[in-house]
Amino acid sequence: MKARLLIGWVVIVAVSAPISAAAETYYVSSSGADASSGTAAGEAWQTIDRVNSAALSSGDEVLFRAGDTWMVTTSAGRLQAQTGVTYSRYGTGDNPLIDGGGTAPTDWRGLIEAAGVTDVTIDGIDVTRTGVFAVMSTDSSRVLIRNQKPYYPNGSGVVSIRGTDVTIDNVEVANVLSHPHESITISGTDGFVLSNSYIHDGAFAGLDMKSNARNGVVFGNELSGTNNDPTFYFERCENIEAYGNYIHSTPEAGTHKSLVSIGVEPLGDPTTHYNRNIDFHHNTLFNAHGYGVKIWVKDGVAETGPGEQVQH
Repeated sequence: MKARLLIGWVVIVAVSAPISAAAETYYVSSSGADASSGTAAGEAWQTIDRVNSAALSSGDEVLFRAGDTWMVTTSAGRLQAQTGVTYSRYGTGDNPLIDGGGTAPTDWRGLIEAAGVTDVTIDGIDVTRTGVFAVMSTDSSRVLIRNQKPYYPNGSGVVSIRGTDVTIDNVEVANVLSHPHESITISGTDGFVLSNSYIHDGAFAGLDMKSNARNGVVFGNELSGTNNDPTFYFERCENIEAYGNYIHSTPEAGTHKSLVSIGVEPLGDPTTHYNRNIDFHHNTLFNAHGYGVKIWVKDGVAETGPGEQVQH
């Protein structure tokens, strides 16, 4: 009798245990309909507004159809990432494209934005002709940005501000139009990786790590053809390793004309805003029309801190 009671109790506990909802995949196509379920390619949603309004759950995927374009004319129309969600593509052909038409967004945020979220992946969605930034992660952690091309933005192509554990991999940032926006900006981020990316033909610096960016690794990238400030810039960074990068072809005209620059932030206090523990090794620097590696000095004070080493 006791055995039967024990078995019955075990069955009741098993039945009453909470069951997690399965992750869902949603599809988006420029020829879809927002009234559709979104849960199959034949039932795809149509607009970014519909994606943003959906109550997505951690583990969900939102897939945009390859070859399609979404025109965004207002800041409110940006793609806003939600916690735990992957945004990617389906089908064959070119990456799906979000086009800001040269005007959107008008605020200092991205046309694709991860703001105050965690565990987000943005994979294989291109962005062009933005009013300001193309792809931006702010106050977010465990963010992966990869396999995309931000091109012809009026601000930076990819930005990470005050993040933790941010990875940028296999992106091509091309033709940043507006000075003084860097092609890729990593600012105040703790724990980052920039890898296997191509940065070229920008109006300002190529890569700028600044404002206490720290604990980062930069490897396997090609940077070229920035029109003004240094192509590869350390400004007030700590514990950064950079290796296996190909940095080349500064223009003949320009203010600083250095491939790599290590110095304080502009207007920063040289006694506090210097770099610490920069390990720059096994990189290839070629065709500089100015300096190869420049460690800045201002008013007779070296703009680098104790323990900094440069190998090239």
